[in-house]
Amino acid sequence: MACVEFVRTAGANLIFDGRRLFLNGVNLAWVSYGDDTNSSAARGSGLATYCGWEEAIRFVAMNGGNSVRVWLFEDPHNAIAFDGGRIVGLRDGVVEMARTLLEVAASYDVFVVLTLFNGADAKSRDCRLFGDQQTLEALTRAVIRPLAAALSKYNSLAMWEVINEPEAVLDMSLIEGTP
Repeated sequence: MACVEFVRTAGANLIFDGRRLFLNGVNLAWVSYGDDTNSSAARGSGLATYCGWEEAIRFVAMNGGNSVRVWLFEDPHNAIAFDGGRIVGLRDGVVEMARTLLEVAASYDVFVVLTLFNGADAKSRDCRLFGDQQTLEALTRAVIRPLAAALSKYNSLAMWEVINEPEAVLDMSLIEGTP
């Protein structure tokens, strides 16, 4: 992206470079489920993910689109470091791969919507990230804030989406009128 402006909001509208922005693209979700953010000596270089992202982003740009939506923590246990069941930070490679995604997108003038979690799997994989205040605070302090700081300079990052399919982690019995 040639300019240094970032996506912002004005009321219900997204604004970029002084104009209303409509995001038009694809839900890429993942290239290699659970392994997209792993680029370390132990897990490999992430080349397959890079090539998959580049191919999808190029396709979007060539067909008039301007955005991709990617799940960052589709399998939280592969991206978040735990110690004795406690969240302690991001695993090796997560920040580097997210930066790579944003750099590839910028080279094609495409925006990225980073979806942090997949609610559809949150309960089935016994991932209790949303179950109590202490865990949520650790997640925010050790994972979300450092990641947001590391990616804050990339204007190809249009927005963050906290969770895909949040209904999977909601206690529907708390919603009035729900059986």
